[in-house]
Amino acid sequence: MITVAAVLAAGKSTRFGSEDKLLADFKGNSLASYAARAVSDLSVTRRIVAYRNPQILQLFDGFDQIEVTGTQSDSLKACVRYAKGLSADRLLVTLADTPRVDASVLSALLSHPPDQVVASQAVKGATVPACLPAACFDELLTLEGDVGARSVLNTPGTLLVSVDLEKLIDIDTKEMLAQHSS
Repeated sequence: MITVAAVLAAGKSTRFGSEDKLLADFKGNSLASYAARAVSDLSVTRRIVAYRNPQILQLFDGFDQIEVTGTQSDSLKACVRYAKGLSADRLLVTLADTPRVDASVLSALLSHPPDQVVASQAVKGATVPACLPAACFDELLTLEGDVGARSVLNTPGTLLVSVDLEKLIDIDTKEMLAQHSS
């Protein structure tokens, strides 16, 4: 079975200000380093990072790299195309700005059958991190604009995995960084 794990790290971070939030300090490490570590600790076939700023690549040693300059859906589609090119059975997707998502959360998603859409359960329904089977790849490639996999995740039959909501916090602003760093 071929499993690809992808970290989406190509956002524009417009709400964070002029600096790249993924390089901002979070509890003594770069924000994106937590996602890199979580994915590095998994037993998967390949690891990839979709990135915009090449400065973050130092955090993703051992990852294949895909440069993306477009929208959120472009990042996801680039990872899907990569996984499809490897004839992957599934694609695990996580975000670089969710420092509390660790390998145990990702492993819980991977513990389910590879043909099942598996998502983290959030207050508003299914969210990433999520594991997407190959059967979803063509649908994901039709996404446009600043949207993620929500349309695929919030469908009947998606298996929702309970995750502590504190772990799903993503950092979008300097205020959020300060609030969650303590």
